[in-house]
Amino acid sequence: MKLSKSIRLSNNTFRAFLLSFLTQLLITVIILGVFALATYPIVVKLHILLTQSGLAYTINQVITLLTDGQSLRINAQQIADYLIQAYDNFVLAYSQTSLTAGSLALTYLSGAIVLFLLRFTNNLVYIPITSYCKDFMDTSSKKHFLWYLLKHFGESCKFSLIHLLSTVWLDIFIIFGSLASLIIFLPLGIITVPLALILCICVYMTRMALYSFWPIEYVNNGYLIKKALKVGMQKVLNCFWSIFCKYVLLMVTFTVVSVVINYVSLLFNINLAIVNIILTLACVYMLYQFKCIALVEYYQLDNRKFFTRRIKLDTTTDVSNIIIE
Repeated sequence: MKLSKSIRLSNNTFRAFLLSFLTQLLITVIILGVFALATYPIVVKLHILLTQSGLAYTINQVITLLTDGQSLRINAQQIADYLIQAYDNFVLAYSQTSLTAGSLALTYLSGAIVLFLLRFTNNLVYIPITSYCKDFMDTSSKKHFLWYLLKHFGESCKFSLIHLLSTVWLDIFIIFGSLASLIIFLPLGIITVPLALILCICVYMTRMALYSFWPIEYVNNGYLIKKALKVGMQKVLNCFWSIFCKYVLLMVTFTVVSVVINYVSLLFNINLAIVNIILTLACVYMLYQFKCIALVEYYQLDNRKFFTRRIKLDTTTDVSNIIIE
């Protein structure tokens, strides 16, 4: 089964995943630290403003109304009332603070730049991790991940930028589409959020699946980045549903388990901060699993033999009898 092979591949390349995650974490901490130092006074005032306006309370009330199973008329009216009240409170709280429109605009602009940098830097590991896994699947040998990171740094920067520009508009569409689906499914009451969540997962997994062969094609055949995208999308259509179904299966399973764990944590008064850190790590590993699924699908689509575990070879070993994947 292809899924079991991808799981085995991810387990046997776990060290590379761990180093790539630590690299991403270090870059993220640096960027957020610089942003916090640069905008700390404004962020503190903005936090006070949002607290006084009751925005957090409004969000909680809206979520409750979306999941309480009442009729559309009652929910829609109450949601509108909460939003109007939150807006009035926000305007009142803003008039009582020393924040200026310019400082708010600067903070929002800085936040947008930070999000851009985080997306860009987190994508820097795409090419190194793909190259690492490809070499392992071809030869069953391992080099240090940092060697791949340094070797492909220039290529990674170009790929990360083009990848960001190619996918950011889709991600924005998915975010606003998810919010719109909440409104569309509002008449269904208590199942509104689950249906909207399932739709969001399916749409986002479609995006993930369509782009999954892009870095593999770039590393494997040495195409230019744009040509690798075109060829990768054409090739992935031959096994799209296989990749898509595995992605959805993993994401739905993770979502359900996360909800259950959080519910149990609240029930038994377990520290939610620790629980959510563990779930975040599990989510990052799941995203790495997506890469391994794509690699296995790519190799099997080309009828190529490959390793998913480390095997010691010597001069008397018949390789053709070992590579049985």
